[in-house]
Amino acid sequence: MRFVQSAFDASEAWDDLFDGTETGWTYFLYNLRVYLEKHLGRVRRMISDRIPVDMLRQKFWRHLLSGAAGFVVGGSGVVKVGDWVELKLSEPATVRAVVEVVVEGHGLGLRIAELSDALLFIELEGKSDQFHVGYWLSVYDEDQARKLDSPARQAFRRIHESLPQ
Repeated sequence: MRFVQSAFDASEAWDDLFDGTETGWTYFLYNLRVYLEKHLGRVRRMISDRIPVDMLRQKFWRHLLSGAAGFVVGGSGVVKVGDWVELKLSEPATVRAVVEVVVEGHGLGLRIAELSDALLFIELEGKSDQFHVGYWLSVYDEDQARKLDSPARQAFRRIHESLPQ
């Protein structure tokens, strides 16, 4: 496989886009590898949301990974590749996920084995402290995707509703 990134520009808008390519391509190339190894020929169901944030990026990152956000159960605010975390994707059930990709303060990739190796990518999009958080849950089982759609979106929203004022 040959990978080429083009369309460079001299504007400041390109700087934000360029900075995001490290996180995005790191995850999406990982996602491609997992697809080829575990899901080849299966249809991916995407559950996604993009939510704006107006706060310090590192503060949001620590909140996302803390127990206070209500998403990472018992989270300490810090993770590294290889860590196992417990996620609250639906009430009251939790699922265990392994941290596969970390771009500190920018992106997090998790593999959820008990959901047929579903992948969750959370990306803090944009360079400033006014950014969007993108949630991209790739599910390869149609029944699981149907059951998870609404609860997962609610879980993503709960993270933002729990932000300190």
